[in-house]
Amino acid sequence: MRTIYLTVITASAIIFYSSVTSSSDYNAKISISIPELINSDVKQNILNEINPISGIQRHSINLDTRTLEIIVDLHIFSIDELISSFDLMGISSADPKVEDIYY
Repeated sequence: MRTIYLTVITASAIIFYSSVTSSSDYNAKISISIPELINSDVKQNILNEINPISGIQRHSINLDTRTLEIIVDLHIFSIDELISSFDLMGISSADPKVEDIYY
């Protein structure tokens, strides 16, 4: 009987602790090749498109390699939303490549 009480108390403490603590980070680094990324105007257009997308924490655009690298929160980021915004701009992009996932 003592074991049952101890188990119930321990389980309750774990459930309470996990509900009070914030959820862990679940971030990913995604790299996207963009062939049309040839000048500063295109770079600025891409920045204007990705700024309102929720879940993007950081971004980096390299004109030399024509790539966009973003760090995203996978809990709220939608890759479909990003690709749709590229499609609306008329920009083609290679399939996004997830490079790292951070927990």
